[in-house]
Amino acid sequence: MLPKSEPRLTLAEYLELEKDTQQKYDYYNGYVYAMAGGTYEHNTITGNVFSEINQRLKGKSCQIMNSDTKLYLEKNNNYVYPDAMIICGEKEKAEQHNDAFKNPVVIIEVLSKSTEGYDRGDKFGLYRQLPALRHYVLVKQDEAKIDIYSRQNPTSLWNIQTIEGLESALELVISETETLNIPLLDIYDRIVFEQ
Repeated sequence: MLPKSEPRLTLAEYLELEKDTQQKYDYYNGYVYAMAGGTYEHNTITGNVFSEINQRLKGKSCQIMNSDTKLYLEKNNNYVYPDAMIICGEKEKAEQHNDAFKNPVVIIEVLSKSTEGYDRGDKFGLYRQLPALRHYVLVKQDEAKIDIYSRQNPTSLWNIQTIEGLESALELVISETETLNIPLLDIYDRIVFEQ
């Protein structure tokens, strides 16, 4: 888990803090966590992911949101900013905050050394509670490797699949009518891996 801020804030105080500072913060059980800027690799990969998926979803009922879009985790009354998320059909919004959504079918996080344990552990624990979520995608930035946690419906078990190598492709069934297929070569465009 990330280090806790002090003191704890009410939800109204948290929303006011973001409004006043024009900065993004995750909100967990009254604690706020400032969202740090990413590395070149992190920003390039998230940009590539957004661009490739956005292009494939044009004219479709699904839409990708970038890391400036807030996700509301209703069960725990938390707000977070995934690196990207896909919403299909009607967009369900948080009652307290009209700019926060609560029904993604896909959440994508680009891993960093400082957050990988959190993204795989506590954060995934929160995300698993979202009834609409079908896929949780974890993208490594230091090698061409992606882990995909998937489930068929809210009561089924999560399965994990790992794809690796620039010759592979990320394939996600995101709705009854939409499937994404993105070569890892496109996701990792402009990324040079250390030998």
